[in-house]
Amino acid sequence: SIAPAEFAGLIGPNGSGKSTMVKIAARYLKPSGGEVAYNGKNIYSYGHKKYAREVSVLPQSLKPVFSMKAVDFVLLGRMPFKSRFDKFDQADMEEAEKAMKLADIYRLKDRTITELSGGEWQRVILAQALCQTPKMLLLDEPTTHLDIGHQVEVMDILYELNRDLDMTILMIVHDLNIAAEYCEKIYFINKGELKYSGAPHEVLTYEAIEEIYDVKALVYDNPTTKKPYVFPLPGRFTK
Repeated sequence: SIAPAEFAGLIGPNGSGKSTMVKIAARYLKPSGGEVAYNGKNIYSYGHKKYAREVSVLPQSLKPVFSMKAVDFVLLGRMPFKSRFDKFDQADMEEAEKAMKLADIYRLKDRTITELSGGEWQRVILAQALCQTPKMLLLDEPTTHLDIGHQVEVMDILYELNRDLDMTILMIVHDLNIAAEYCEKIYFINKGELKYSGAPHEVLTYEAIEEIYDVKALVYDNPTTKKPYVFPLPGRFTK
């Protein structure tokens, strides 16, 4: 259960079901049982375009295939608001430019997407998702393949979207320290089951980490932010 305007993180080992959960919430996959509700209604009670106006998705990996300007790629986020033969108008362009400013890539609007760096491309994809003007954002490992500087840039943007626009965010993340710093609530899953949930201090304990990841770790408070910081121990020190 994700509360409105909550910044939630989904953590757990590879193969634990994190991406499957997000794909089901995004309607990429249908659940074999049970129900997913958005605002109290089954997600399949929404029309495709209506749901896309409410919930936007940032996939784990997306590579530029066609050579096009960044602004044109971001404009595709307006498709849920258009009929089949509608053309993009000035209002659509204004939303695209607004999204690019939120993602801090407005300076790249006339660059070709195949020429962008990994960090720039990740933010262009984020801008397209924001161009849908969603109330909720689903992200599958948004910092994968990014260096530490770009990781912080992307996470700071998401933090500001949540804080300033009350955007609800559910993010899959492998880096436990990123989850601790940015998420107000963390869901810890393993083998398709929810094992722990709560604030970072409640979930990121050395006992839970050892149980689920089968690795010993030290957990201390970050001296600056006071959030838990996880130090995994190499196996040679735990034998």
